[in-house]
Amino acid sequence: MADEGNVDINSVFTQDSKVTIDESDRLKFAKQVLCWLGIVCIGVFVAYGFFSNEPSAIFNF
Repeated sequence: MADEGNVDINSVFTQDSKVTIDESDRLKFAKQVLCWLGIVCIGVFVAYGFFSNEPSAIFNF
């Protein structure tokens, strides 16, 4: 098998080029990651309370 899906970074970027990400873009990405993690956590809590065998499981938190 050859390297069909791999990309050689040295051929894409020259040695003197600097790849930078703006601070506002990093903050936006961090907000998106935290938002999706929060949505997943809330979904797990709700699913635990909804599908639990105990009727008052949602109030354990």
